[in-house]
Amino acid sequence: MMVGGHKMKNNYFKGIYYKFITKDGFSFAIIDGDMANGKVIQLITPDKSYLVNDFYHVNIANDEIRLNVNEDGLSLRGRINIINKHPLKKDVMGILRHLPIECKHNIYSMYGDTIGYIYLNDHYCSLNDGVSYIEGDEGCNFPKDYLWLNALNKEYGITLAIATIPIGKKSNFKGAFFIYKDSNLEINFSTLNGLKITKIGTSTIILRKGKYLITVEVPILKGKELLAPRDGVMSYSIHEAVDTTISITVKFKHKTIVRKENIKASLERVNL
Repeated sequence: MMVGGHKMKNNYFKGIYYKFITKDGFSFAIIDGDMANGKVIQLITPDKSYLVNDFYHVNIANDEIRLNVNEDGLSLRGRINIINKHPLKKDVMGILRHLPIECKHNIYSMYGDTIGYIYLNDHYCSLNDGVSYIEGDEGCNFPKDYLWLNALNKEYGITLAIATIPIGKKSNFKGAFFIYKDSNLEINFSTLNGLKITKIGTSTIILRKGKYLITVEVPILKGKELLAPRDGVMSYSIHEAVDTTISITVKFKHKTIVRKENIKASLERVNL
């Protein structure tokens, strides 16, 4: 298989995750995956997840998604255009981008506007004045244990990830990154620039970086089933809640600089 003009290795995957929230608050995500053994398209909504078999009628290019899927249990038609993207100023992976780790992360836009529409099983959803988030992963495996969340609206985007990262066959470390971006502020903290994991509780995550303190309140839930890669093939299940609520506080020298309470978010949690 050719991806980006290069032949894909037998155990390699590359996926892009597109998350959308409509003006009236409906959340869903489309995952476009290229695997060593073929393409995989997945759709997740608050109520259900779908493996799209008719991927030939899902066309994604130049920040436009065109859909004309009609199969058992799923009718998905429409067009979504992503505009006014807000990428990060600095690569979230840093030097890890150049090391032989099993999964490398990409963030293409923390938040962006949308126009268009979809019909999902004959239910009409307008994407005009909606909001989007775009990220991706590539490598051979998802981490064996991790937590990932994303929250956004038209004014800001937030992403947090914590994962055990193998280095070689015998060593690993627990890494994290936390990103907050709005029109005036970009926080891009990671283990590489001093972010420390203080607590990973069932409902509370606490991180520190110097005089910064980040507290995240997350729900206890399972979410809907998605396929995830192992050795470049979608061979095991994870679960994602695409429409839950979280709360985040960022303090600097005991002064609150970011406080977002009960905001809409997506959440995955695997063995962590």
